[in-house]
Amino acid sequence: MSGRRRYGKSYLLQALSEQVGGLYVTAVREEGRLPAIQRLSDALAAHTGLSPGTLRLADWRDVLSNAL
Repeated sequence: MSGRRRYGKSYLLQALSEQVGGLYVTAVREEGRLPAIQRLSDALAAHTGLSPGTLRLADWRDVLSNAL
């Protein structure tokens, strides 16, 4: 989704994901690869009822495979 800033795109996507039982995670450009992988792994763990830090995923392929 793209569009001008401050028009509610993130709000709509988050509301949609909540309605369908999905997971919404905001990307952070300045975060870096390893912290981003860990943050998304923790979000996936929490979404599935596991404790944060339970999933130790090494790369984006592992993260996306587990997400699906």
